[in-house]
Amino acid sequence: MCSIPCAPRRLRRFGPPVGVMATSVICACEVHVAAASAAAASRAGRRGFMVREQDARPRTPGNSNLQPRRASRHAIVPNFGLFPRRHGPSVGACPDSGSEPSEGNCTHRRMIELVQFPWSPFCIVQRRILEFAKVRFKARNIPNGDRQLVWELTRGRCYQVPVLRDGRSVLFELDDDTQVLAKYLDDKLSLGLFPRELRGVQNIVWRYIEHAIEDLTFRLNDIYWEEFVEMSARMGFLRHKERKFGRGCLDQWREQQPALLDQLEKRLLPFEQMLLEGPFLLGKRPRFVDFDLFGMLANFLYSGHYQLPALYPQLADWNTRMGRVTHGDFK
Repeated sequence: MCSIPCAPRRLRRFGPPVGVMATSVICACEVHVAAASAAAASRAGRRGFMVREQDARPRTPGNSNLQPRRASRHAIVPNFGLFPRRHGPSVGACPDSGSEPSEGNCTHRRMIELVQFPWSPFCIVQRRILEFAKVRFKARNIPNGDRQLVWELTRGRCYQVPVLRDGRSVLFELDDDTQVLAKYLDDKLSLGLFPRELRGVQNIVWRYIEHAIEDLTFRLNDIYWEEFVEMSARMGFLRHKERKFGRGCLDQWREQQPALLDQLEKRLLPFEQMLLEGPFLLGKRPRFVDFDLFGMLANFLYSGHYQLPALYPQLADWNTRMGRVTHGDFK
């Protein structure tokens, strides 16, 4: 998440400014609909935003004669390093690469598609948000060792999951401190996950979840990696883990399993205390942090070898509730 003001920007340095249009700003502070104004142009170079021009295709040799397209509501997306217009579409959202799903005809134009590893905590977060919204979507599992689809969809700008494809837009996280996908879905589907009055609290809580909690849950789940990683992808999975965490890391985590479980129990205590005050972490309805914690714990439980701490009955009830709740329950 960035800390800069959420004023929409217009890009001047790399070409003529984008005309005034209704836009949606997906940023580190909040998602909101705004009108792009000339007053914000002078600070366009600051870290955090980039204009995705929906009214004209990128001028590349292969499409210089294409007709302009209608402006999208999501014309401004987060960017952490501005790219000139001549380099193609903006990072974080780009026109469809032309790669179609193998089954069906133009499936991605009919429904949202989530490209994922089914056990990934961050993929589970987005999948549960889509289930909560009760919208038609397609979860597309890819092999852990073959990320070619992700590479093609993002035009070589990302190889990690989750990736969200909505019509001709492709979205993905740019670093560990963004919530591009969740904020996009919240704004598109009006889910109330990021209310203005809770943004400061949520910024603190989700960072704790994605660092203090996820750091333990993924290690505990990865102890049983051979049970959910297909045989053909095991070498790549092991190589990836050992390059990132050191040779023999999976064996070390297996040896440290009791200590890791003890640490996780201690770090989950604040959530048990929060749930004494209501059915969800921040009140009477689920917010983004509920889905975020649910994703981390679902990853922890994925192997089937664990249960939530018996000392935390509120957390266990909340986890069951989060697996069933839908947006329609709060209308």
